[in-house]
Amino acid sequence: MQRKTFEHPFREPPCNVTFRYPDGHVLTGTILAAKTRIHRWKIPYASRIELMKFNRIKEKHIRFVYARRVSRRWVFASQTTWTFSVAITRTAIREAEKMEMFAVD
Repeated sequence: MQRKTFEHPFREPPCNVTFRYPDGHVLTGTILAAKTRIHRWKIPYASRIELMKFNRIKEKHIRFVYARRVSRRWVFASQTTWTFSVAITRTAIREAEKMEMFAVD
């Protein structure tokens, strides 16, 4: 039996990104680089890490995002996600490593 292959739901960089906040604030920028992985579980998921540069903000940011495949179409599933500066992301990963969160059982 042949495994199903899925195209991922994300646009390839460089591409524009827009964040709209409930208070009306809008933040725009560009996704500079990204790595996407398809997870073939009961409900397929696509996870992705992106490097982005927002307009009017000096530092670059990293975002972790995901989508799930439902009825032959991809649905954005990142109700909770991570979008912080590279420095904050690096610090969080180092703290997680110190706490042995990446240890494989």
